Amino acid sequence: MAGPQAQDRPAEPPPGGEQAADDRFRQLQHLLPYGGLAVSLALVLALGPHHPRSVAAAVGLSAAAALWHRFMAVPYPPPAGRQGQAIAYCAGVLLFIAGLVLLSPYFGFFGFTGYLQVALLPRWLRPPAIAVNAAAMALSQVGGIGHLHGGGAAAYAGLVVVNLLVAGAITYQGIEEDQRSRRRARMVDELAEANRKLRETMAENAGLHAQLVTQAREAGVLDERQRMAGEIHDTLAQGLTGIVTQLEAADRFDGEPLRRARHMALARRLARESLAEARRSVQALRPGPLDAAAHLPGALADLAERWTQTSGIAVRVEVTGDAVPLPPALEVVLFRTAQEGLANIAKHAGASRAGLTLSYTHEVVVLDVLDDGAGFDASAAADRAGRSEDGHGYGLTAMRQRLRQVGGALAIESAPGDGTALSASVPAVPAAPDPEPGEAPGVSAPGTDAAARENGTDPSSGPPAHAADQASGPLAHGTGPALGPPPYGRSRTEPPRALPHPAPIRPRGSSRRAPRPRNRDAPPPAAPGSWTMPCDHSPARRRRPPRRP
Repeated sequence: MAGPQAQDRPAEPPPGGEQAADDRFRQLQHLLPYGGLAVSLALVLALGPHHPRSVAAAVGLSAAAALWHRFMAVPYPPPAGRQGQAIAYCAGVLLFIAGLVLLSPYFGFFGFTGYLQVALLPRWLRPPAIAVNAAAMALSQVGGIGHLHGGGAAAYAGLVVVNLLVAGAITYQGIEEDQRSRRRARMVDELAEANRKLRETMAENAGLHAQLVTQAREAGVLDERQRMAGEIHDTLAQGLTGIVTQLEAADRFDGEPLRRARHMALARRLARESLAEARRSVQALRPGPLDAAAHLPGALADLAERWTQTSGIAVRVEVTGDAVPLPPALEVVLFRTAQEGLANIAKHAGASRAGLTLSYTHEVVVLDVLDDGAGFDASAAADRAGRSEDGHGYGLTAMRQRLRQVGGALAIESAPGDGTALSASVPAVPAAPDPEPGEAPGVSAPGTDAAARENGTDPSSGPPAHAADQASGPLAHGTGPALGPPPYGRSRTEPPRALPHPAPIRPRGSSRRAPRPRNRDAPPPAAPGSWTMPCDHSPARRRRPPRRP
């Protein structure tokens, strides 16, 4: 069905499968009417009647039918908004078929094409259109209107019924099959579109996955780089600083063999310890003192003793509260904080006394590092922390990063001439107990669940909410970033060894009385004019070393 109107397309073109079927049906609708008219008119001209009026009428109606088909035809399926034109076109075709059949029964060849045009009509108009076309076809089959006399009328009625049943059934079957084919083609095209979108989504997801893998790899490299930077600063840098200090001291005592030998021995010991710590850092192991001691308090005591021998500055170590084992990540962070704090005192403070206080509470574990040295402007130091071009100032930044990774915090109080108080706090998350022999990890001993419920706790609920919130990330597994749980020197159930209590730190020109310790196992109160580590760790009540006169 060609022509300007026949070339119109729906607003939304059908998918590929439907488009091919529609194109074939349009070609059939376009060619068959012309072919039927040509065959019918040729038979009329060849076989009669040869009356001039009849021939002229047949030729004129055939030409009018061809022009009607040329300019009024509607493509299949009818575009939106052109249903009225489709109904008018089909009505005109049926009228031309009826008129031509009345002129000559040979126009039945053209009348057969009327069944094709029924598909253009709405469903409710198809039965009457098929009936009209069947009546015209039956008239052609009985030989025309002149054969309806006598038995011809009965034959005509029978042919009408046969045409209605046979041609109508075939037409309806063809229309329904076409609808089913269109639905199947639409489903196939929708599935193809869905598969295309799925492939695009999968390709996009693959790209995102590759991007995430790259970002995770870069983040891992950055974390390892930061870990190695911190380990180098805490081991090699501090060890080399101590070695240089001891060698310079040995040069100053060139004329005193005993003192020179002592400083050289300290330098050799620092070199060996730094080498061992560097190897442990490469293997992501805990510091040696934490492996040698069962608990953090003992490791801090060993650290203070070695630091006093190296620096010549007396340091007092105090533990308050019930000392309990902590996850390895927390112990490493607190130990490195104490190590860096003492190193800063030796390099910058010019102090005569220092102190370490480790305080255990239900919610946090706090480590205080104090000295009676020169002090500094804490706010100005925070502004330029980690930005020094010569590498200095990295220690405080590294401490903050370590504490932040385990949910802790760092507070510094200092002023020029007032000494320095450094406070590091981490969540009080107890370490996982070692499983008993023959007991599977994670399985509690018989009766422990009932005992825990009697005390008002649920053993399956884990640590308290506040501890879990503060210990998110690496604390949940007992390991910090790139720090694996190493073996301890002694069992965790073994009580910490007793800490030495040296003479209290007595700043110059001070007459302040130290507060009474809160735990019963602490040493007796210090003499007047001394200061000890504070037990109250709130910033409002933390005490600084007194100003030197």
